Amino acid sequence: IGTACTTGIYVYNCPHLDVDESDSGVSTAVFDNQMVIASTSDQSPFVAPGDSGALVVSDSQPAGLLFGIANVRPGQDGVGFGPWFLAIPFKVVLDQISVILNGQVDMILRVVPLL
Repeated sequence: IGTACTTGIYVYNCPHLDVDESDSGVSTAVFDNQMVIASTSDQSPFVAPGDSGALVVSDSQPAGLLFGIANVRPGQDGVGFGPWFLAIPFKVVLDQISVILNGQVDMILRVVPLL
């Protein structure tokens, strides 16, 4: 179960990111040009357990897909609240799907009111 609709603050583009998925301290994955997002308040988190893979939307358009949480705290730079969250830019996602399907992939987002 995810968080439904939340708001966050785009902090910056992270040019290079080593991901350690274990306690070993050894990088298990490397990502380039990832989005870093923070919560808008400490009472309203941007992400909760189960949100991995959720769509990040900006100006009613797909902006990215959530995939992780950063160990750095925003207080170090004074931007946002709580931990920072990581998202893959949506264009990168579409480009990778295009490679897999051997053709260009486009997406049209249609907003549907929640019941």
